[in-house]
Amino acid sequence: MQRLLTTILAAAFLTLTGCTEMKREDLFNKYTDGAQLIVNTDVLRNVLTIQAINANPIAEMPIPQGLQIEVSGPSRAEVFSMDGKSSLAPFDGLMEIGIDKTRPISSSNPVDLTFSATAPGFLPATYRFIVTDTFFSMPTLHLIALDDLPAGVDFVEGTVPVEPELGVFSPITYTTPLFSDKPESAALTFQGGTLVYDENGQPLTGDLQLEYLHFGNREAATVAAFPGGTFAAAALAADGSPMGPVNFAPAGWFNISLKAGARHAKSFSEPVEATMELNPNTINPNTGEPIRAGDQIPIWSRDEGSAAWSMEGLATITSFGEGPLSITFGISHLSDWAAAFSLGESCSTGAPIVVNFETPYPTLLDAPYSIIQFVDQISGQVVARPQWARMVDGTKAVVYGLPANRVLTAQVVTSFNPLCSEVLYTSAPFLSVCNGSALVSTRAYTQPNTLTVEARFSAVCPSAGDEVLIRPEALVYYKETGCPHLTLLTYINRGRFLTDRLVRNQTYDFTVYFNGERYEFSDITVATTELDIDDYTLRIDLDGDFASFIFENVKLDPEFCGLLLGE
Repeated sequence: MQRLLTTILAAAFLTLTGCTEMKREDLFNKYTDGAQLIVNTDVLRNVLTIQAINANPIAEMPIPQGLQIEVSGPSRAEVFSMDGKSSLAPFDGLMEIGIDKTRPISSSNPVDLTFSATAPGFLPATYRFIVTDTFFSMPTLHLIALDDLPAGVDFVEGTVPVEPELGVFSPITYTTPLFSDKPESAALTFQGGTLVYDENGQPLTGDLQLEYLHFGNREAATVAAFPGGTFAAAALAADGSPMGPVNFAPAGWFNISLKAGARHAKSFSEPVEATMELNPNTINPNTGEPIRAGDQIPIWSRDEGSAAWSMEGLATITSFGEGPLSITFGISHLSDWAAAFSLGESCSTGAPIVVNFETPYPTLLDAPYSIIQFVDQISGQVVARPQWARMVDGTKAVVYGLPANRVLTAQVVTSFNPLCSEVLYTSAPFLSVCNGSALVSTRAYTQPNTLTVEARFSAVCPSAGDEVLIRPEALVYYKETGCPHLTLLTYINRGRFLTDRLVRNQTYDFTVYFNGERYEFSDITVATTELDIDDYTLRIDLDGDFASFIFENVKLDPEFCGLLLGE
C-alpha cells in the first residue's frame, strides 16, 4: 500500500524550537504503510516582513546591491528567520521575521525591533518598528543612492575650513540649486568662530568635507523616504519626555554629514543656521489650509542609534514680499533634521480604536486577504501603518497609532509599498476617538476587472517520489505590472490561498520563500492553460469570474528533503 504523508509546513520547518535532528528522524520512523499523519510544524508567526528598496522609483537597480540589515532592539532575541534560524539576512531585499506563535503580542507586550540598513553607495537608514498586534505588516525601507537621487531631492557638497582653537575661518553658506521638481531651496550657514566636535567631544580641524541633502515634499517618492517613515512608533517631546506614537506630515528635511577623514562631526559650539524654503501647497493640519506666514511648524531631530525623533522647538514661517515661504532654525548637532507637522496625540497603549468592518464576504472561505491603510482627510497623509487582514464581515481590528480626534478614511490598496500602491476603495469618513470604535464599510467595494482566484499548492521531494506530499504554509509575493518590487499577494494556508487581486489576461511573477530558498513562478498569465515547467506543473482554469490555480510537483531543495525525511 502506498504510504502518503501529508505534511503541513511553515517556512520554519526544520529548525523548530526544541526539535532536534534525532527527534525528527524518530518521528519519521514511526510512519507505517497506509497511515496518513498531519504534522503541524507551524510554530512561527510571521507578523513582519521588511522590504528594502532604492528610493528612486525609476532606478535601474531597484534593490540595493550588497544590502545588509542589522536587527537590534529589546525583542531581538525573540525573533527568527522563517526557517527557524536566529541569524537574519535580507533575500531579494526582503527579510521575513518570525516569532513563536505562543508568544502573546499586545500593546503592553510588544515586539520592539530596530533595523539598520546599509548598502554601498547608499545613505545608511535606521528604522524602528513596534508590533502591538498579530496583524501582518510589511514596512518599506527607502534607501537613498547619492548618485541616483529620487525627484525632489538636492545634494550639495563642499568644504568647511576650521582652524585649531579659532573654529570656522569665516562665515560660509552652501545653498541647494533649484529644479523644476523642487523649486524650493535650502541653505546651511556656518558662522565664523564656530568650533566643531566629533561624537567624543574632541575638536575637528582642517578642511572638513560637507555633504548634505535637502528633501522637499512635492514628490511621493520623496515623502515615502522620510527617515523611518511618516509614522514614528515613539518620539520625545522638547523636554525629553516620551510622546508615544507620532504621525508626521513633513514639509521638508535635511540629512547632513561633515567629517575630517573617518571622523564625523557631531556638535558645534554655535548652532549652524538652516534656512528652508517651503512648498506653499503644504497643508497645515491644524488649520486645514495651505501654510502661510505666521504659522508655526515643529522642528525635529533624529537620533541615529535609537531612530527616535525628538522635538527641538517651533519655527515660524516667514515671507518677504512676493518671496517664497521659509523657516530658519538652528542646528546644534548633526543628524536628520525635519520640519514636520504632527497630527496630534495618537491612540496608543490602553486607548486603541476598535475598527468594525462591514464587508461583502460572509465567511472565511469567501474572504480574501486585504491591505487596509488609514488616511487623514485634511492633510491627505497616510497614518499609522497599513494593516493586512482577512476581511470577513464583522471583523474587528484593534488599531494603535491612529491620530486622535481626526477625520479619517480607510482605503483598500494593492501594496504595502506606497510607490507601487493603487487605491482600490475609499470608505466614508469617520472620526477617530481613542478608546472608542469606528464603523468602516467596504460592502460597496467591487473589482470589475479582477477574478476570485483559489489556488492550491503542493510540493514534492524528488527522492521520495509520490510518497511524500508537502502542503506548505508561507507568504506569496508577486510583481504587479509597472512595479519592479515584490509586494505581498496573500498567505498560503495548508497549501491553499484565496485572492481577488489578479486581473484576467494579465501576466505576473510569483515568489515564495520557503526554508531559506526562493521559489519563482515567472511570466504566469491569468488565462486557462496548463504548463509543464522543469520545477513544477501549473493548471489554470477560468470559469466566469472565478479562476483555479493548481501548482503541483514543486521540487524542493534536496538538502531540505534529506533533513525532512531523515535521510
